[in-house]
Amino acid sequence: MPADVGSQTITVLYYSPANSGIVNKRFQDIRQVGIYSGGYLTVVDGTHALLSTLISEISDGTYQVRLETGAAVNLVVGAATPYIVLRWTYSGAITDYAELLAVATPAAHDVVVGLCTFDGGGALNGFNYQAAYPRTTPSTKDLFLKVEATSDTELRVRIRAGKFQTSGAVVDISDQKSDLFVVPGSNSRVYLVYVTDAGAIAIDSTGTIAASPSPPAYDGKMVLAEVTLASTSTNIADSMIKDVRGFLSSKVVSDDVSIELNAEGKLQVKAYHGIQTFTINGTFTVPVGINQVKVICTGGGGHIIDGKTTGGSGATAIKWCLVTPGDNIVVTVGAINTIAGSSFGAFCTGGGAKNINPSPLKGVYDYWEGGDATGGDINIPGGDGGNDTDGSGGEESMGAAGYWGSAPGWGGGSAAHNKTVFVSGVAGVVVVEW
Repeated sequence: MPADVGSQTITVLYYSPANSGIVNKRFQDIRQVGIYSGGYLTVVDGTHALLSTLISEISDGTYQVRLETGAAVNLVVGAATPYIVLRWTYSGAITDYAELLAVATPAAHDVVVGLCTFDGGGALNGFNYQAAYPRTTPSTKDLFLKVEATSDTELRVRIRAGKFQTSGAVVDISDQKSDLFVVPGSNSRVYLVYVTDAGAIAIDSTGTIAASPSPPAYDGKMVLAEVTLASTSTNIADSMIKDVRGFLSSKVVSDDVSIELNAEGKLQVKAYHGIQTFTINGTFTVPVGINQVKVICTGGGGHIIDGKTTGGSGATAIKWCLVTPGDNIVVTVGAINTIAGSSFGAFCTGGGAKNINPSPLKGVYDYWEGGDATGGDINIPGGDGGNDTDGSGGEESMGAAGYWGSAPGWGGGSAAHNKTVFVSGVAGVVVVEW
């Protein structure tokens, strides 16, 4: 490799020959320094660590080469030299570009493999890849958290290194192998390889076993890949892995107030407002995620007795009720001429119009008095009906309007014209909002 290429600009034309010195210098503009594959550390004993075979890019700041090892290496480590690094040492021999070292502090161009950790007695007990000098992982987005087959025959997959954005921090995920997959007892199953909220790699094996299986629901998980295994599988090949990386950041946690997860596990704006109207008796089931509802209960209106007396209106009770998702609450809707009225469970009742016979206030003819409301945060009594006091039948008398007015008129009283009924009273209603 040439020792000095000066300050000239080197350009290699497409299909033109180039020597190693030119190519390796250009590597610095193409591939980032770091460990691309392998380089797994395991504890041998209290003073020895084993580094698996690896593929990396290593540089001295001027030149750069692709380094591939052919055998695992056993290295002596200690608390005074906890970092394991690859260091450029090329001095002319083509068989020696780098050394594997245990050092106190990595140098400027070292490729950091990991930091050894030790127990209270000074014995090696593990490794840290996110220390002050983290593992040198190339920031190559097309390889970020990519799931692929390992170089061994095994029921594991390799997850390439990457970074994961949680709600509060950026988590470095080192290049690693997954846990062991357990094949289905028959047919096939689709497994999900995903990143947990804490930044760990996990496997979802809840998929249904079938001849043509479907993947399990994502349920908001950051899924990296779908892996399909048959009951006879003994190895995972790339053809069995489906890359489904759709994003590189943490999922937004649904708060069940403004956003929620749909059936596919994807975020959507929550339909947090709903309304259900009861015009006949029924049952209200409290929706998932709802802990309070607003209820409006209006009793039934009164009907005319003799063509002279107009009906009173039903009372209305309005209440904000604390409820529990999944609860079933009985709803009763008051009919015309029913004093019992409309109710929402035991929460509140809007009573129906009442018959007064005779009326000391309205003359000799019967009429319907407005209903009473109970249990509501707001209780609105029904309006009284009227009558034709002179009995001539020449007046037009409208029944008392309910809470809902003339349209739709729920709970309104009947009306009279020339002593003849022309508008009947209206039954009550219960409206639930959330």
